[in-house]
Amino acid sequence: MNPRYISWLKQWIEARNHNPEKMHLVPYIEKCLKIASSWENEVCCFETFDNRKYDYRFMGGFGKFKHLRFSKGLYINKYYRRDDWKNAEPDELIYTSYKSRPNDRYLQTDVEWVKDRPYVLVPLQFLYPKDYFETLSLIEWATKNKIYTIFKRHPASSSQSQTPRDYDKFWDTVVRMGITSEYTIFPIDNYNANSMIKQCDMMISVDSAMTLQAMLYNKPTVNLRRCMISDIIPIIDHTKLDDSLKDIKSIDLETQIKWLTWYWRTCVNNYDAENFAWKINRRRDLYKTGASDLDLHSWQFTKNNGLHE
Repeated sequence: MNPRYISWLKQWIEARNHNPEKMHLVPYIEKCLKIASSWENEVCCFETFDNRKYDYRFMGGFGKFKHLRFSKGLYINKYYRRDDWKNAEPDELIYTSYKSRPNDRYLQTDVEWVKDRPYVLVPLQFLYPKDYFETLSLIEWATKNKIYTIFKRHPASSSQSQTPRDYDKFWDTVVRMGITSEYTIFPIDNYNANSMIKQCDMMISVDSAMTLQAMLYNKPTVNLRRCMISDIIPIIDHTKLDDSLKDIKSIDLETQIKWLTWYWRTCVNNYDAENFAWKINRRRDLYKTGASDLDLHSWQFTKNNGLHE
């Protein structure tokens, strides 16, 4: 492996070696960086969101981490409004595959959530600084509209995002701010994400990958920021939250099947597939010959260039 990537991977591991939920991701990251090591004079990164210029970026999948993304920035740190998913030729087997398995990005606890009343689920993400104001707005929304809302801890917090103690300190802060209420619930423990999504009546997140599973459970779902699935999931600015969220509907089955087919064929590079390395190298070769990010995440282009195999 390129010494640059060896050093980076070592730093990544050292920052998270207390966190088994993230340490199991190391083989995926290592394999991507080994592939990139064969490319001369090109610099890649893995889930790095600084302002440095990289030739290519890798990122864990939306849903399962091993369904990896690879681009110059599209669907990693850039999310445009697009309707290309409408060009997909729907494949119900892809939908069935997603529907029949958990789609967790990280390892989950086996502790099941027990529902005692209807609730909205809000999965917490990066509290500081990325999602700070959005999270405050959701707490205020639940209190003002008297909507029972569960704020779920992130399953894999780490020293480079938030530690479990940081979530506790954040909640202590919002309590002192006077914006919590009997309608805003912050469980002390972490619970299995699927059990919480399956039982919720609605899910609202900033841009959580849990949105995918919520859609598959036919839950009304809203994002506060554009993300991988925002072409079919409603987006509402955090400054405009009101009781109209109660009117949001779940995504119809036809749209689910078509979007999942598009996503799997055009965006996913499946770590478990025999052609994983070939597909990454094929994408890189197409970039080198002048293809754009939009080309390499478009239905017809990826189909014509063998990337649907």
